[in-house]
Amino acid sequence: MWPNGSLNVSVADDVISLADDVISDAGDMSSEYTTGQMITIGVIVSMVMAFIIVGNVFVIVLFVFGKRIKKPRNTFIVSLAVSDVMVGATIMPFSLSNELLGYWAFGKVLCDLWLAFDVIACTASIYNLCAIALDRYWSVTDASYVQYKSRGRVKIMIAAVWISALAVGLPPLVGWAEEQDWEHTDKPFCELRSLPEYVFFSVALSFWVPLLLMVAVYCVVLRETKKRFAARLQRRKLSEEVTKKYGLRGAQHTALPDTQIPNNASKAASADLAKGSMHTCYCNSCLNPVIYTSFNQDFHEACSEVYRKFRPRTPKGRRF
Repeated sequence: MWPNGSLNVSVADDVISLADDVISDAGDMSSEYTTGQMITIGVIVSMVMAFIIVGNVFVIVLFVFGKRIKKPRNTFIVSLAVSDVMVGATIMPFSLSNELLGYWAFGKVLCDLWLAFDVIACTASIYNLCAIALDRYWSVTDASYVQYKSRGRVKIMIAAVWISALAVGLPPLVGWAEEQDWEHTDKPFCELRSLPEYVFFSVALSFWVPLLLMVAVYCVVLRETKKRFAARLQRRKLSEEVTKKYGLRGAQHTALPDTQIPNNASKAASADLAKGSMHTCYCNSCLNPVIYTSFNQDFHEACSEVYRKFRPRTPKGRRF
C-alpha cells in the first residue's frame, strides 16, 4: 500500500507529465494544431462536454425526483440521457486528447475500452431514438398499446436497446481488432478506421439500419397524426409541430453516414471527414435535453415540481 503522500505526488506527476506532452506536441509533427489552436479547441469542446453532462444529468434528476414525470414513455428519454452522459463524460475527453496530441497517450487497455464504449454509447443513443420512434408509432396506430403499455414492457424494450448496443460495441474487446506493437511504438494510434470489416459492421448496425427504421416510422406517424387531427388543426400547423417534436430527433444523426468508414482512394480525406462526423455525433448529444424540455409538457411540470421541493427556505422555515 502506498503512503497517501507518495500516491498524491505520483498522480500529480502523471497529470503534469500529460500536460507537458499536450503543450510540447503543439509543434510536433504528430499534432496538427498550434498551441493557440489547441487551447481554443480545448475550451470549446470542454464547454460542449459540460453542456452535454449537465443537460442530460438534469433530465435524469427531474425523472428521479419528480412524481408526475414517472410515466413509461418518459423512461425512454431517461435511457437516452444516460447514453448521452456516457458520450460526454467517458468518450469525449479521451477523443479530445487523441485529436489534439495526434496519437493515443493512454495505453492499449484504455484504447480498447474507449473504442468499445464509443461505439456502445453512440449505438445506444440512436437505438434509444428508435425505441422512442416505435413507441410513438404504436401509440398512434394501436389503441390497445396505449391502454396496456406497462412499465415492465418499457423496461424490456430498454434492456433490448442496451443489449443490442453491447453486441455492436464489444467485438473489439474479444479479438476483432488490429494489433499493433504498443511497446515499441512511441506514438500509437487508436482508431476504428484500421478495421474496415468491423467499421462496416458497426456503422451499418449503429447508423444505417436505425436511420432507415426511424425515417419509415416517422413518415407513418406523421401521416397517421395528420389524419387523426386534420379536423381540428390546419395541415401546415400540424406538420410544423410534428416535425419539431419528432423530426429533430431523427435528424440529429443525419451527419453520420461517412463516420469512420475508410476510403482507400484518399485516406487523408477520409480521416478528416471521419473526425468531423465523429465530433458532429458528439455534439448531437447536446440537443436531446433541449428538445425534451422544450416539447415535453411532463418535463415542464417536473421542473416546477422539483424546484418547489428543493427551493431554499428562510430562517423561519418559509420558502422563498
